[in-house]
Amino acid sequence: MKRTSMLSILPILIMVIYSSLLSQVTMRDSTYDFRCYDFETNDEDWYQTGPFDSIVTTTYPIKIIENEFLRLKLLPDYGGRIISCYNKLTKHEELYQANPATCYTGPEKRTFFYAHLVVPGGIYPTFPEPEHGKAWNQKWDLTVVTNTSELAVVEMSYLDDKYKFVDKRWKHGITYIRCTARITLAKGKSSFTMNIKLENTKDQEQGYEYWTCVTLTPGSKTDTTISPLNTVMVAPIDRAQYKSNWWRWMGSADEKRSTDPGVPWLRGSVHTFKNLKHFKNWKEEGIAYGYPYFQKNHWGAINLNNREGMLRIADNKTYTPGLKIWTWGKESINADLTDPKDCKRAHMEMWAGHSREFFLSKKMSANQTIQWDEHFYPIVGIQRVDTANTHGALELGYEHGSVNNERTAFFKAIISTIYPNTQHAIDFKAVSTSNREYSLFKGNKTFSGKEAIVVSVDQKVKQIPRGEYTLYLTVKDSKGTQLLSFQKKVTVTFNLTPITTPSMQSYVDITNLLSIKQIGERIIFTKRVNTPIDVTLYSLAGRKVLEKENISHTFQFVTSSSQCFILEISNNGSSYTQFLRPLFK
Repeated sequence: MKRTSMLSILPILIMVIYSSLLSQVTMRDSTYDFRCYDFETNDEDWYQTGPFDSIVTTTYPIKIIENEFLRLKLLPDYGGRIISCYNKLTKHEELYQANPATCYTGPEKRTFFYAHLVVPGGIYPTFPEPEHGKAWNQKWDLTVVTNTSELAVVEMSYLDDKYKFVDKRWKHGITYIRCTARITLAKGKSSFTMNIKLENTKDQEQGYEYWTCVTLTPGSKTDTTISPLNTVMVAPIDRAQYKSNWWRWMGSADEKRSTDPGVPWLRGSVHTFKNLKHFKNWKEEGIAYGYPYFQKNHWGAINLNNREGMLRIADNKTYTPGLKIWTWGKESINADLTDPKDCKRAHMEMWAGHSREFFLSKKMSANQTIQWDEHFYPIVGIQRVDTANTHGALELGYEHGSVNNERTAFFKAIISTIYPNTQHAIDFKAVSTSNREYSLFKGNKTFSGKEAIVVSVDQKVKQIPRGEYTLYLTVKDSKGTQLLSFQKKVTVTFNLTPITTPSMQSYVDITNLLSIKQIGERIIFTKRVNTPIDVTLYSLAGRKVLEKENISHTFQFVTSSSQCFILEISNNGSSYTQFLRPLFK
C-alpha cells in the first residue's frame, strides 16, 4: 500500500486550519482616533466656545467584533455607537465617519446643536429628547454578553439621570429611562442585529422621544467616507413631508400634494417622494419625513456608482413608524474640510423614530419596557429594491424591444442575500392571466457577496405572447428554506417599429454625427460635427431617461444595468433613431 507523506498533506491541513480561523467570530479591544476642530465646553460638557482652527485627536477605546464578512467597531465612550461597518468582501466602508468633525455652529446658543454638536457618524441611539438627544456624546457602559467562535454579543447602555434642560425646547427633564443597545454578530452571515431596549425605571408615566440615527455612505473608501451624488435612498413611500417652510427650495422639489396639518411651527408641505430620493436633487440642506407614517420593513441607501448599498430591516409599523431624512445638500460634496465653520458633510442621514417627527413625544407607563430588533446588512448589484427582509433583497425587472430585427422580452432578477459563498435555489417564472406558466429559470446559483446573483432571460415572442403576466421569483437555501419571494405584474407588448439598423453590440459609429463607446458602466457620446445636435434616450417602454440639447462635444450617461434604449439624434431638422444595447461584463 502506498504511504502518504505527512509533508504532502501539510499544506492542505494549513489551508483548512486557516480557513476555519477566518470563518470564526472574533472580538478584541482596540482604539479609535476621533479628529475634530478644537472647542471648549462647560462643566456639564455641553456649551462650547469655538470651534478653533486647530484639529485635535482624541483616542477612545473601542471593541471590534468581526466574522468572515463584516468588521464592526463599537465606540461606547462617545454615544454608544457603531462607528464602522467594514465589508470585507467589497473592501468598502458602509457608514459615515467624520474626518475631521466640526461643531454645528449657529446663532441660538440655548439650542444644543448650535452650541455644541460634534457627531463622529456611525449608527447610534438618540433619546430621551428630540433630534440627537442627550446621550450622543456621553460614555455608555459596555458589557460583553457572549464571545465565542460562533457568536459575539455586546451591550452598550446609558441611564438618563442628568442634564435636565440644556436645550430651551426640551421638556422631559431627567427621565431615568435606560437605553440598552445589544449588538449581535454571528458566523456565516453578512449582517448584524442591534436590539434596542428602553426601560422606564420610574414608578410613574414618563414622556420621551426615541430615534435611531443611521449615517450612511455605502460603498465608500475607508479613508474617505462620503456619498456620491449618484446615491439613491431606499425608502418605499409615496409621500413625504418636506420642511419647505424652513428650506424654501424643498417646496418645488417634487409635486406638492397638500399642506401638513401638524404641529404649527413644525408644519411643512406634503409632496410625492420621487426626486428627493436622489441625492443629486438636494439643492441645499433640508429635512424630509415619511408621511404620515412609515409602514414598510426596510429602508437604506445605494451608491449607484458601484451598486453597493446598506439596508436597515425592522418592524417599523409597530415600533419605529417615524422616518426622517437629512442631507447637507449636493454642495456638501465640495465641503471645505479645512474650514472649521464649514460643517457640511456628504452623507445620507436616515432616522427611525417612535414618533412621526422630532418634538412629538411618546409615553412610557410606569416600569414599562419596550424592545425591538434592527437588522443591518450591505447589498450589492442592486439599484432598485423591490422587496427585502432579514435574509436579503432583490430587484425584479422587465423590458421589451427588438434585437437584430427580432422582437424579444428581457426578464431579469437581481438577488443579494446575507449568505455569501453559498448556493441558492432559484425559481423564476411568468404566469399569464389564463394561468399558463412559463419557466424563465429554475436552478442553483452561488452568491459571492462581491456581486449579486443575476438571472437574465431572453424570451422570443413566440414563447411569451403578448398579454398580462405575473412574474414570480422564489429564492431558497440549500436546505429548502425560503429566503426571499416576490411577485410583480408586467405587460408584455411588442409595439415598437421594427428596427433595421444593426445592433450596436460592438459600439461602432452609427452616423457621421455621433460616436458612442462604452467604458465600464459609462456610455460616452462624442459629437463629430460642428452643427448643433440634440440627443434623447428612451427606455423600451417609452420613458424618457436622458435629454441633452445642443451638446458641445462629449457627455456621458451612466447606467448600472444592461438595460436597452432607443437613441434619438436631431440635427438641422432631421432625426435619426438607433437601438442601443449596452454590454456589461
